[in-house]
Amino acid sequence: MAAPLTFIATGSVQINAGVRIISATDSARVARLIVKAAAHEDAAATRLRDEFRLAVRVRHAGVVRVRALESDDAELYLLMDDANGVPILDWLQGAARVRPNALVDVFTKLALALAAVHDESVLHLDLSPANVLVTVTGQPVLVDFGQAIDADQPHPTQGGGTDGYCAPEVARYQVPTAAADWYSWGCLLASALKLDHELREDVQLQLHELARRLRHDDPRQRPPRREVLEVLRQITSRTLRYRLRLPFIGRHLERAALQEAFDHVVQQRTPRLVCINGEAGHGKTRLVREFLRAQRKTIAVIEHASVPDRGDEAQLFDGIAASFAAQLDQSGAAPRCDPATAKVLSSVFAPMRRFAITDAARAHGAANAFERIRAEMALLDLIELQFRPWSVILWLDDVQWASHASLASLMTSIGQITQGALLVIATLRPDAVALELIAR
Repeated sequence: MAAPLTFIATGSVQINAGVRIISATDSARVARLIVKAAAHEDAAATRLRDEFRLAVRVRHAGVVRVRALESDDAELYLLMDDANGVPILDWLQGAARVRPNALVDVFTKLALALAAVHDESVLHLDLSPANVLVTVTGQPVLVDFGQAIDADQPHPTQGGGTDGYCAPEVARYQVPTAAADWYSWGCLLASALKLDHELREDVQLQLHELARRLRHDDPRQRPPRREVLEVLRQITSRTLRYRLRLPFIGRHLERAALQEAFDHVVQQRTPRLVCINGEAGHGKTRLVREFLRAQRKTIAVIEHASVPDRGDEAQLFDGIAASFAAQLDQSGAAPRCDPATAKVLSSVFAPMRRFAITDAARAHGAANAFERIRAEMALLDLIELQFRPWSVILWLDDVQWASHASLASLMTSIGQITQGALLVIATLRPDAVALELIAR
């Protein structure tokens, strides 16, 4: 006898290629779900089993969470979270009017999600506007793994995909590789660039060129993911001025803004970044110290000050890692992370290597762009986890000395973290170095 089903149908049913798609909640009526259902004897049931087997491997903020595969006497049911988002092109039509960097942000996050899918040896093979839903927080979520295959057991496809976004080798029933998904990502980018937006001309040209190269008929001629991520990293660096161009306002208003951001972090348990800029001597440092003093009974603080004359893109996160490691040493605490995370951190950040458990975890080499982004996100996650249940304030002083790429990495990493009581406060002054950074 089959186990009881753990969902309650609440909404309309759609039929797609023999699969019923049902709106539902979990049995506690807390989480909103999407349920795919197919009759046991139907070929669609086999596809649901394959979809579950592949999608359940991936755990990432940018990939829909697949919960379970259940059945009753008549049907098989695939349960997944309702992403509750808007198709990416529809979202961009509204967001681009109020957020000049929305297109770059959302495609960077989508590229990182796609890289995470490939890291689990899964090819999605149906990246299209309908299968990328953007939430109210601006997080794109990749859904519908119905066409996905195991990259470790590649085989000729059965066609499928979405017209205008399907790679030629998929349409020709050939054996695909990860390059097929990047082709579709490039098609999505090309479609997005046709919408109204306020991107700088140099950024538009670079994105158009990236989309063109990704849509090459020959998958061997398409740029690999490390190159895609590096291009996005460079573009994010150059568009940084949109994020840092904040007026220097009176202290009472700045204090209120800090308090509002901190209250949001505590209540919603979602990270936030606050930038305070102004001339030297205007009291930025004192403002932050007074704010921290008022919160001292409920927070943990990690402080890092950038220094001049280094300027490489790793400086900011290397400094954060060093400050965090020094605080662990002072308290005698060990990092609250598993060996796999310790290995990721120690491979990129030298100050974290002394916490690695094994010699293998301490081994390190030159990290590529994706490995560094993953380690930066893991570091911020660990900092927040280390001091729970306290809220954490990470204060970065004099960040005008950090490189523009380093600041861009910080913003990208914070944007990928969907949960955690972490407030990042960055203070900088618009001297010659900062003005040059913002102007790029």
